[in-house]
Amino acid sequence: MDDIPRSWFPSGLDEGKKVTLDKPSSSKWVIGKLVNTHNYQSDETHVPSYVCAQFECVNATDQEECFMRIYVQVPFTGYEHAARDTLAQQAAEFTPPELNAYKFLTDNDSRNTPKLRAYKQDIQDANGPIPGGHITWIVWHKVPGKCLGDRRDALLYWGLKATERKRVRDAFLREFPTIMKMGYSPNHLRPRNLIWNSVNGALYFVGFRDAMPFKAKGTFGEEWLPYFDLAKPPQRNYQKSKDYKGDTSGWVL
Repeated sequence: MDDIPRSWFPSGLDEGKKVTLDKPSSSKWVIGKLVNTHNYQSDETHVPSYVCAQFECVNATDQEECFMRIYVQVPFTGYEHAARDTLAQQAAEFTPPELNAYKFLTDNDSRNTPKLRAYKQDIQDANGPIPGGHITWIVWHKVPGKCLGDRRDALLYWGLKATERKRVRDAFLREFPTIMKMGYSPNHLRPRNLIWNSVNGALYFVGFRDAMPFKAKGTFGEEWLPYFDLAKPPQRNYQKSKDYKGDTSGWVL
């Protein structure tokens, strides 16, 4: 949390501490290591201003491995040291897009995305960064497998044997249309959004922090492979609308 004041987050987020969430029923979660933080502090009063932090966590009852993210409303830029009654006037309701995405995907039995396990939407107390402001916890299942890459390169994928890479591509071509037609996809279509389970041949799509619903249009076949670095076409700056000619001739697979 180097770039975000620790005081903006509630106490009790240290490794080993327990958090109780109330939806869909009461459950307890043991916090693990901090994964990342994101700062959405806004200088425009019509734009939600918040920060979030993601942790590893496990269910206190059955030890299921999951991830937890906490969202906290924070002051608009320039109001960090404002009087408490001034900050309280900024209090607003807010549902993180990520919560909407996981609720929708889970309710619709998505088979290739993480399942929502628990959540809680609450308001900050008088000592919070925004008295009466929103605060939300979300817990989702940690899907089994290995991430295929980072923002640009599918490093793990290209380290696999050709036969295993074909298994990955076959799974992608089977599952990608399914998730796109559901109307949700990860924030950015990158190699890091793919988790491959070589044991059962399952491919999962992850990373829904800023995901918004959409109406699917077009086709979702092999022309999408280069965006996830699962194929390398000869064009340096590949664009499927211009460069895909109906087959993968000349592509490195």
